[in-house]
This record gives sequence, C-alpha cells and structure tokens, in this order.
Amino acid sequence: MDNKRKRAHIVAYYLSRFDKVALSNLGYKTDKEAFHKIAQALDVLPNYIKFRRDEFDVAHPHRKGWHKRPMTMSIINTINALQEIDERALRSIVLEYSGERRRSRSVR
Repeated sequence: MDNKRKRAHIVAYYLSRFDKVALSNLGYKTDKEAFHKIAQALDVLPNYIKFRRDEFDVAHPHRKGWHKRPMTMSIINTINALQEIDERALRSIVLEYSGERRRSRSVR
C-alpha cells in the first residue's frame, strides 16, 4: 500500500471512530465535505475515504458499515495500531496529513 493510501486509512479510521465529533473537530459540517477536502489533500478519490470509513464502521457503534464483509488485514492492522490513541492525538495526525491544521476546533 502506498503512502497516500496509508494516510487515507488513518483518516478514515479517525472519521469512523469519532464520527460527528471528528467532523466538528476538523471543522467540517458534513461527511461529504470532509471526504472531498481530505481526498483532495491526500490525492485520492473522495469515495476512497468514504469506503475505508465504511470498512472501519464495523468496529465502531455509529454506523453498520460493511458488516457483511470480512475485514481485510490492512483494516485489522490499522485498528490494532490506532485503537489506543486518544482523539486529540489522532486528530493531530489527521490534520497534519490533510493540511488542515488551521481549521481544527476542539469540542472535547
């Protein structure tokens, strides 16, 4: 997996795990806005962010996600690597990747 897709996995994990808090803390009003702006910054398609988020949703209570599809090893490895990182630290990583550090707002 190339570097931009690894970063997209981390961002998608953050969006899945923290859901609406993530959107708010990143300064976005909608999922669609987040997908488009983050995808542009990472040079991937917006649906790549959305689909990865949907894959992570199985591990979080906000949406069903792709619950009928087995998790790939890359999804499992990302969850294992990031599950102990708190929201603030993970947000910092996401902001660095997305080039949106100036937009951040802390709700929690």
